[in-house]
Amino acid sequence: MMTRLFVSLYFGLLLTMYLFFIMLHVLNTNLVVDVYNIIDADNFSAEITLLNELERHVSEDESKRLLQLIAERNKIIIEPVEKSAIPLSILETLIDHDVWVDDEYYDYFKVFSSKQYYRMFDDESNNLVKLTEELDDYIVLSLIIMLAFCCFIWFFNLHRKLRLIETTVVNISEGDLTARVPAKKSLRVGRLNSSLNTMADKLEHLLDSHKKLTLSIAHEIRSPLFKMQLHLELLDKRADKPSQEHIQGLEDEIYAIEEMVEELLKFAQMERAELKPVFKSIVIDEFLELNCEKLQKECKSRIHLQVDSSFDLLVDKYLLSRAIKNLIINAEKYGNTNIYVIARKTDKKIQICIEDDGVGIAEENTELIFQPYYRQDIHSGKAGFGLGLSIVKEIVNLHNGNISVSNSHYGGAKFTLEFSAES
Repeated sequence: MMTRLFVSLYFGLLLTMYLFFIMLHVLNTNLVVDVYNIIDADNFSAEITLLNELERHVSEDESKRLLQLIAERNKIIIEPVEKSAIPLSILETLIDHDVWVDDEYYDYFKVFSSKQYYRMFDDESNNLVKLTEELDDYIVLSLIIMLAFCCFIWFFNLHRKLRLIETTVVNISEGDLTARVPAKKSLRVGRLNSSLNTMADKLEHLLDSHKKLTLSIAHEIRSPLFKMQLHLELLDKRADKPSQEHIQGLEDEIYAIEEMVEELLKFAQMERAELKPVFKSIVIDEFLELNCEKLQKECKSRIHLQVDSSFDLLVDKYLLSRAIKNLIINAEKYGNTNIYVIARKTDKKIQICIEDDGVGIAEENTELIFQPYYRQDIHSGKAGFGLGLSIVKEIVNLHNGNISVSNSHYGGAKFTLEFSAES
């Protein structure tokens, strides 16, 4: 990123300088009087005036020798030219002036009583002219190098400052809410440092308040729920059979509320990036077989496990078990009679797929279902809080993996967890 910025700024400055000199030339030659050409023409006119004065006192050969001497001293080549070969615009100027410096290809002048016309141009074979051209090249090259050096110094300093900001932002995103950008004057990028620190302070305060509120609500809810369970157990022992059925229903609702509280706490912890995964290597077939056996006791649908081959995966066992549990329970709710758990290794990726034979998920909802508290309308009558898939997505993100949903060939939904085999 910084390299692209450096290159764009550097070549932008070079282009700006190039266009500036072109514009300066256009303004000097077309819109205002070309002062430098007039000065050069006047300087050479002095020599032409001397030649015209000497013409009466020297021979024609001597006049030509003097003209050649002028050419040698000025490091130019002078050659006679026919009047018809001179551009009309310059010829009109030579009517009133003895010399006209055109500044493009040739410079022209007239001399002697015969009004002989000459043109002149730089002598490219002259050593001083060659040296001047080389010096011009060195000056341009030095300008380009100095410009690159100054841009590099400026960008290096900016890059150093931005890296500190980037590091702070990364640390905050990974859960370190105490990270701050240095506020020293030499390390500041305008008001960006102070603005970022202010935002981090407010974010830390907000999340801390959110954490305290969540824990307080969870505590306040769990206490009466626990008391309600105790009362229901006492009532259950004394109640008749019809009353016991109602008591059982109340107990189920209390368990559902407890589960919701647990889901809320877990999701809030993941959102605040407080949950740090503990990675350990697992044998995927043994891991999935153990989890499927446990979940089969809770599910009415039949769980089918298929693992292509035995391979290892570096994950947090607890979190991955939670993700698979949430997906299987989701398949149990919205599927019919079968749930399929498939694991395969492809190239450098490991995929775990959970499929069901239910009605599936509408295409327009494939992104929405991972949002907290979202449930499809067709499933609104099903039990749930809309947090299960959100938690799964957060768990997958903690593993630097990817989760996607598509239609299963069994008729329902297919959730695919994808992890790096090298993680």
